[in-house]
Amino acid sequence: MAGYADSKGHETRSEAVLLESASTDGHLAFTLRLCRYPELGISWLWGHVFAGGKVYVFADHAQPCDSSVTNLDTDSVVYTHGAGTAPAFRFERVGPLLGPSSCSAQASFLAAEGARAVLGEGGIPVEVTAQLRPLTRSVNNVEGRTEVLGMVDATIVLGGRELRLSAPGHFHEQEQRNPRFMTGFTYCTLRREEGGILFIRGPKRGGGTLLHNDEATRIERVELGPPGLERALALHLSGGRILEGTATATYRHVIPIYSDDWFGSVVRVDLDGLRYTGRMNDYLPEMNGYDR
Repeated sequence: MAGYADSKGHETRSEAVLLESASTDGHLAFTLRLCRYPELGISWLWGHVFAGGKVYVFADHAQPCDSSVTNLDTDSVVYTHGAGTAPAFRFERVGPLLGPSSCSAQASFLAAEGARAVLGEGGIPVEVTAQLRPLTRSVNNVEGRTEVLGMVDATIVLGGRELRLSAPGHFHEQEQRNPRFMTGFTYCTLRREEGGILFIRGPKRGGGTLLHNDEATRIERVELGPPGLERALALHLSGGRILEGTATATYRHVIPIYSDDWFGSVVRVDLDGLRYTGRMNDYLPEMNGYDR
């Protein structure tokens, strides 16, 4: 098995899958992510729970991975890591990549309390079971990544305490050979019951999609303030309309990636009179040229 650092700058197959959700007030949320590097023999695992004003994080970038390759072009795809003992992650998509009928995730891991992650296991047992029912069309804002928004029903067992969450959420799959985490970006997923917003913004470009049920409008440009408890936001849509508002972080946390930091946040966003909740995450923010 290669070491964690061997994935940096390495052209190799990687397969990432994620399912997450946040309550409409932003006070309860979770994220589950698995990224497999089958040619290197390593997996990255992330499990985050945000509850009661506290952050519980599991992040490990050196878990073993077998050499099997996932075929995304089938109508039932399963991604797994581990079985029985923590950390164990399982994701499933039922239906075609561009029109799934359901997406699900189950995970068990040992998390640590604290806004800054230390790679490896913590001491707090966590179990998450989540099911997403897609409500929007699937979109591709990044090469190799397919994203869908929908309603999530989840059960979270945090240190023996059971929490229930029923709220809009997000599922995506991404396969690529290009190295990951080699340039700065801000990635954002925002949801409400009727749809949501997906965008990515980097040093050279930014754009995404505004989703309303089965309709999709292109976001041509994103103006954004720097990471903080509050960030100004303006989305320039195709056709000339501009949506402006403010993102307020309910939780903020940090994960070390190589020798740098990834900054994550759970956010509430009031945009053009509508309330969204979701995630706004930044990597190498000094590269991103914030303009609000």
